[in-house]
Amino acid sequence: MVKFRAITPADVLFLRGNRLFGGAGEHGEAQMPPWPSVFAGAVASRILTDKDQIGRITAYPGQAENILTQVAGSDFACVFLGLTRERRTFVPLPADLVAVRQDEAGKYSLRRLEPQAIPKGLSCSAPLSLVPVLQGMPKREKPVKGLWLDLEGWSSHLVGELADFGCLAPNSHFWRPDPRLGIAR
Repeated sequence: MVKFRAITPADVLFLRGNRLFGGAGEHGEAQMPPWPSVFAGAVASRILTDKDQIGRITAYPGQAENILTQVAGSDFACVFLGLTRERRTFVPLPADLVAVRQDEAGKYSLRRLEPQAIPKGLSCSAPLSLVPVLQGMPKREKPVKGLWLDLEGWSSHLVGELADFGCLAPNSHFWRPDPRLGIAR
């Protein structure tokens, strides 16, 4: 059975990466968005709390996986992770799509990486006979990082079409780093 869950912070939400603090003056690095395992852990904790079983995990940490299986079922898994803002859900830009700046107004356009055969006479360490090649680039440009694609754009991508500019949102649409020492950098 598939269930959708939303995590809505009641206050500022700080998600620190899984790196330890370093020496004096070093910051803890923020990982945003966090690894999917962070969300899976949050959902599992919520399920255990709702079933009044979180104390068992604390008392028997070596049995955590068995206790979670008893409470949530053997098929518990987080299979989709997206960020929602203003009633739109966004996913990270797929690895085979590249965004480039279209104009100075901050609009972007998408380009697709498509598999092509390695030309004869060229050798490389690619393990496959096809390599990803960026298509439709009239001039060389650096890709824009930190963009998210809404579900309408994702649907277009899945049927082989390129999404338009309106389907994209930058990281700043969802979060901003906190400059305080030890929280993020």
